[in-house]
Amino acid sequence: MPEPTIKTDISATLSKGVISFKSLQDYEAFLTQTDEEIEAFLRAKHHQGFKSYAGSFLNREFEPIGGKNGEELLIDDDFFSRILNEEGIINIGDWFVRVNLPKEKAFALHQDHLADYPDLVNENLENNHVLEFSTDQEVLYVLAEMDGTTTQESRTEWWCTGADANRHEDNRNISGTNVYQHDTFLRYFRYAIGFTIEVQVKWRYRTANIIFNEWNSIKADNIYMVYNREYDIKCGEGGREWSPDDLRTALTTSATSKYNVDIYRGSKKLSDYRVEAQVFYEIPTSETSSTFVNRNTIQLRIEYTP
Repeated sequence: MPEPTIKTDISATLSKGVISFKSLQDYEAFLTQTDEEIEAFLRAKHHQGFKSYAGSFLNREFEPIGGKNGEELLIDDDFFSRILNEEGIINIGDWFVRVNLPKEKAFALHQDHLADYPDLVNENLENNHVLEFSTDQEVLYVLAEMDGTTTQESRTEWWCTGADANRHEDNRNISGTNVYQHDTFLRYFRYAIGFTIEVQVKWRYRTANIIFNEWNSIKADNIYMVYNREYDIKCGEGGREWSPDDLRTALTTSATSKYNVDIYRGSKKLSDYRVEAQVFYEIPTSETSSTFVNRNTIQLRIEYTP
């Protein structure tokens, strides 16, 4: 199958089971593509044999289906988990980067030392060419100032701190009844190779009057989000102003049990942000019902000012 084209000026290939972007600029351009363009790109990579972290360890709702020897999952984000390979690695420019969110760490190896790839997978810091970072850092920009001669001991770098990331339990709201619920959050995440402000809604249902039953997924339809946002990219590198009128996403008419929207997705951190969002949808009155009712989440809000 021919190499997929996102934009004529973006260079991205599949090499040794890893998605490889020729440069940081190519990767940044990829992050700004439409959802449709990104989906087409990932489908083509899948047909070429790419095995993503999501495809190996997460189900369609990006929940765990198992791990390696019972280890904690490296990442469950619905975007970045699909561009990292089975070992949590991506190649951007001259560097191979592995993300490990439970440790809040990222590890990097220069292409000149690719023979040491197993040490990157194993996060072996006894190998001086495996560099360790925090997921709070803009790792790709730090690496852009380094080369194959950089070792863990020889590093000297600085960075703007940016806004604090939310924890996975922050800003969560579960609403509904004893038979139906929606589980929502609005959070700012820092993944080392990218940063997002994300809204997520999951819908669940269980048999009435049996409160100890397990919650099962149920699909909502005709979903859209009304929102507004303002943020500044760290160190004065741009951002978005609060819109005079609320914004609205396109209507999602494919029934789904999980709805995700990235309000911000980029390779640079934010220094401050304010976001409000509310999701509207139709939901069946039971797991087997063809009768739908209109529902909505609460108004979700997050804000960070240094």
